[in-house]
Amino acid sequence: MYLTHAELKDNHVAILTFSTGEVRSVDFTLILKNLKNDAAKIVESEYFMKGEAKDGFLQWPNGYAIDPDGLYNASKPYKHTAASSFLARIHEKQSRS
Repeated sequence: MYLTHAELKDNHVAILTFSTGEVRSVDFTLILKNLKNDAAKIVESEYFMKGEAKDGFLQWPNGYAIDPDGLYNASKPYKHTAASSFLARIHEKQSRS
């Protein structure tokens, strides 16, 4: 399983699409409190939102990455609308290209 799309919000919540087709959300509020060194930079809201799905992981420009299994285990099913489901499928297709 790998990450195909990530939509990061300014409230430290990430909406993630996995290769299984599942769309799940992770609230990073508690996770971010324990970060040190280079990883601590993603606590800043503007920098947090620079994270993206890359090579199957959630990654930031400073090189910090979180593996998809850890994200999946920390996430919960995301209740989304038909429109967000459609957009997730488009992003998944684009990431395969």
